[in-house]
Amino acid sequence: MGVQNKGIRLDYLADPEVKQNTPQSWYHMKTIFYEALNQEAAAFGNAAVLDGMITDDNSDFRPGLRARDELGAVSVLQEADIYKKEVRELAKKLGLANWNKVASCSVSSRFPYYTELTTEKLNRVLAAEKYLRGLGFLTVRVRIHDKLARIS
Repeated sequence: MGVQNKGIRLDYLADPEVKQNTPQSWYHMKTIFYEALNQEAAAFGNAAVLDGMITDDNSDFRPGLRARDELGAVSVLQEADIYKKEVRELAKKLGLANWNKVASCSVSSRFPYYTELTTEKLNRVLAAEKYLRGLGFLTVRVRIHDKLARIS
Protein backbone atom coordinates (compact mmCIF):
# COMPACT_ATOMS: atom_id res chain seq x y z
CA MET A 1 0.00 0.00 0.00
CA GLY A 2 3.03 2.28 0.15
CA VAL A 3 2.39 3.16 3.76
CA GLN A 4 5.32 3.75 6.08
CA ASN A 5 4.83 2.09 9.45
CA LYS A 6 6.74 1.75 12.68
CA GLY A 7 6.17 -0.38 15.74
CA ILE A 8 6.48 1.11 19.21
CA ARG A 9 6.74 -0.61 22.57
CA LEU A 10 4.84 0.82 25.53
CA ASP A 11 5.25 -0.14 29.21
CA TYR A 12 1.70 0.15 30.49
CA LEU A 13 2.49 -1.68 33.73
CA ALA A 14 4.86 1.14 34.74
CA ASP A 15 1.73 3.21 35.46
CA PRO A 16 0.39 2.41 38.98
CA GLU A 17 -3.27 2.82 37.92
CA VAL A 18 -2.79 0.34 35.11
CA LYS A 19 -0.81 -2.08 37.26
CA GLN A 20 -3.54 -2.04 39.93
CA ASN A 21 -6.22 -2.60 37.25
CA THR A 22 -8.53 0.12 38.50
CA PRO A 23 -11.77 1.08 36.71
CA GLN A 24 -9.84 4.01 35.23
CA SER A 25 -6.97 1.86 33.95
CA TRP A 26 -8.17 2.22 30.37
CA TYR A 27 -8.05 6.00 30.67
CA HIS A 28 -4.41 5.75 31.75
CA MET A 29 -3.53 3.14 29.10
CA LYS A 30 -5.08 5.21 26.35
CA THR A 31 -3.34 8.34 27.63
CA ILE A 32 0.01 6.54 27.33
CA PHE A 33 -1.02 5.23 23.90
CA TYR A 34 -2.19 8.53 22.41
CA GLU A 35 0.75 10.48 23.87
CA ALA A 36 3.14 8.04 22.16
CA LEU A 37 1.19 8.22 18.90
CA ASN A 38 1.18 12.02 19.01
CA GLN A 39 4.96 11.97 19.40
CA GLU A 40 5.31 9.58 16.45
CA ALA A 41 2.93 11.64 14.32
CA ALA A 42 4.99 14.74 15.01
CA ALA A 43 8.21 12.89 14.12
CA PHE A 44 6.64 11.81 10.81
CA GLY A 45 5.43 15.36 10.19
CA ASN A 46 1.76 14.44 10.54
CA ALA A 47 -0.77 16.63 12.25
CA ALA A 48 -3.32 14.01 13.26
CA VAL A 49 -3.60 10.68 15.01
CA LEU A 50 -6.48 8.53 13.78
CA ASP A 51 -7.89 5.47 15.50
CA GLY A 52 -10.33 2.73 14.64
CA MET A 53 -12.95 3.26 17.33
CA ILE A 54 -16.39 2.45 15.95
CA THR A 55 -19.80 3.83 16.80
CA ASP A 56 -20.62 0.69 18.83
CA ASP A 57 -17.89 1.75 21.27
CA ASN A 58 -19.96 4.74 22.38
CA SER A 59 -22.45 2.45 24.14
CA ASP A 60 -19.81 0.67 26.26
CA PHE A 61 -17.91 1.74 29.36
CA ARG A 62 -14.89 3.28 27.61
CA PRO A 63 -12.78 5.55 29.85
CA GLY A 64 -10.21 5.67 27.03
CA LEU A 65 -12.53 7.88 25.00
CA ARG A 66 -11.79 10.71 27.42
CA ALA A 67 -8.04 10.27 26.83
CA ARG A 68 -8.63 10.26 23.07
CA ASP A 69 -10.55 13.51 23.28
CA GLU A 70 -8.05 15.16 25.63
CA LEU A 71 -5.13 14.25 23.37
CA GLY A 72 -6.85 15.19 20.11
CA ALA A 73 -7.01 11.82 18.33
CA VAL A 74 -9.76 11.41 15.76
CA SER A 75 -12.02 8.36 15.48
CA VAL A 76 -12.88 8.60 11.79
CA LEU A 77 -15.26 5.61 11.82
CA GLN A 78 -17.24 7.16 14.67
CA GLU A 79 -17.35 10.48 12.86
CA ALA A 80 -18.78 8.64 9.84
CA ASP A 81 -21.26 6.85 12.18
CA ILE A 82 -19.99 3.40 11.15
CA TYR A 83 -20.76 0.31 13.23
CA LYS A 84 -18.87 -3.00 13.53
CA LYS A 85 -21.37 -4.74 11.26
CA GLU A 86 -20.70 -2.18 8.51
CA VAL A 87 -16.91 -2.44 8.94
CA ARG A 88 -17.18 -6.21 8.46
CA GLU A 89 -19.41 -5.79 5.39
CA LEU A 90 -17.04 -3.27 3.81
CA ALA A 91 -13.98 -5.39 4.57
CA LYS A 92 -15.63 -8.47 3.06
CA LYS A 93 -16.64 -6.49 -0.03
CA LEU A 94 -13.02 -5.34 -0.41
CA GLY A 95 -11.80 -8.93 -0.11
CA LEU A 96 -9.85 -8.38 3.11
CA ALA A 97 -8.88 -11.66 4.76
CA ASN A 98 -9.67 -10.34 8.24
CA TRP A 99 -13.24 -9.26 7.47
CA ASN A 100 -14.63 -11.73 10.05
CA LYS A 101 -11.78 -11.58 12.57
CA VAL A 102 -12.75 -12.42 16.12
CA ALA A 103 -12.89 -9.28 18.25
CA SER A 104 -10.14 -8.94 20.81
CA CYS A 105 -9.84 -6.80 23.89
CA SER A 106 -7.20 -6.02 26.45
CA VAL A 107 -5.98 -9.02 28.40
CA SER A 108 -6.30 -6.89 31.54
CA SER A 109 -10.08 -7.28 31.20
CA ARG A 110 -9.66 -10.95 32.15
CA PHE A 111 -8.91 -9.94 35.75
CA PRO A 112 -11.23 -8.37 38.33
CA TYR A 113 -10.64 -4.71 39.13
CA TYR A 114 -7.91 -4.09 41.70
CA THR A 115 -6.06 -7.31 40.83
CA GLU A 116 -2.40 -6.36 40.52
CA LEU A 117 -1.29 -7.07 36.99
CA THR A 118 2.12 -8.51 36.16
CA THR A 119 3.70 -9.54 32.90
CA GLU A 120 3.69 -13.14 34.14
CA LYS A 121 -0.06 -13.12 34.86
CA LEU A 122 -0.90 -11.52 31.52
CA ASN A 123 1.32 -13.95 29.61
CA ARG A 124 -0.23 -16.92 31.41
CA VAL A 125 -3.71 -15.87 30.24
CA LEU A 126 -2.48 -15.24 26.69
CA ALA A 127 -0.83 -18.67 26.58
CA ALA A 128 -3.98 -20.39 27.86
CA GLU A 129 -6.13 -18.61 25.26
CA LYS A 130 -3.65 -19.45 22.48
CA TYR A 131 -3.74 -23.11 23.53
CA LEU A 132 -7.55 -23.17 23.48
CA ARG A 133 -7.66 -21.45 20.07
CA GLY A 134 -5.27 -24.17 18.86
CA LEU A 135 -7.89 -26.70 19.90
CA GLY A 136 -10.41 -24.95 17.66
CA PHE A 137 -12.12 -22.53 20.06
CA LEU A 138 -11.92 -19.32 18.02
CA THR A 139 -13.70 -17.03 20.47
CA VAL A 140 -12.37 -17.78 23.92
CA ARG A 141 -11.55 -15.82 27.05
CA VAL A 142 -9.76 -17.11 30.13
CA ARG A 143 -10.91 -15.03 33.07
CA ILE A 144 -8.96 -15.20 36.32
CA HIS A 145 -10.54 -15.01 39.79
CA ASP A 146 -7.86 -15.56 42.43
CA LYS A 147 -6.83 -19.19 41.90
CA LEU A 148 -9.74 -20.02 39.62
CA ALA A 149 -9.68 -19.69 35.82
CA ARG A 150 -13.04 -19.46 34.08
CA ILE A 151 -13.22 -20.17 30.35
CA SER A 152 -15.88 -18.37 28.35
